[in-house]
Amino acid sequence: MENRKTKLILLCVLLTGCLLTSVAAEYFSKQEQAPVIKTETQTQSKEQLITVYVSGAVVRPGMYELPAGIRAREAVAAAGGFTDSANMEKVNLAKKLKDGSQVNVPALKVSRKAAGASAAPTGQQAVRPGRQQEEARGLVNINTASVAEFDSLPGVGEVTAQRIVEYRQQHPFARIEDIMQVRGIGEAKFNKMKDRLTVQ
Repeated sequence: MENRKTKLILLCVLLTGCLLTSVAAEYFSKQEQAPVIKTETQTQSKEQLITVYVSGAVVRPGMYELPAGIRAREAVAAAGGFTDSANMEKVNLAKKLKDGSQVNVPALKVSRKAAGASAAPTGQQAVRPGRQQEEARGLVNINTASVAEFDSLPGVGEVTAQRIVEYRQQHPFARIEDIMQVRGIGEAKFNKMKDRLTVQ
C-alpha cells in the first residue's frame, strides 16, 4: 500500500515538473521574440515624415513631406533648389527642421540702376540715361517675372513681389487684372502698375 502511494506521489511530482518545464519554455520563447518587435517599432519611428514649408527664391515653393531629422539644405533641394535671384547667404542650410518648420529663401535686392546696368551688352562700358529709363518702363510679364522684376514695379516691395511669385505657382494669371487676387494689391496699387504689366 505504501509503495503505491509512493509511486503516485512520484508520478504527481513528475507531471508537475513537466508542466513547469513547458510553461517556462513558452515564456522564454516569447521573451526572445520581443526584441524583434521593438526593433521594427524603432525602424518605423525613424521613417516618420514631417511637413515643411519652403518659400521664397526656390524653383518650386510649397509644402513638402520629408523624413524627420532633415536639415534646411535637404528641404531646399526638395523644392528644386535655389533660383538665380536667391540670397543663399541668408539661409542657414545646417538648421535641423521639425514638423511645421518654414524655410524661407530671400531674394537678392537689386537696385533699378544696377538692373539697368546689368542689361548692357557685353563690352559696352556705359548706357545712356535715356536708355536706362526706357528699360525701367519696360513691360513685366507677370507669369514669368522674377521677384526682382516685380520689386521694380511702382508700389511693390520685396514682400509683395514674393507673394505674387508664390500665388502664381498655384494660380497662373490669365489677365493682368488677376494680379489683384494677390494679398496686398488693391485697385489703387494696380492702377499705378497696370501700364507696365503684360500676360503671355
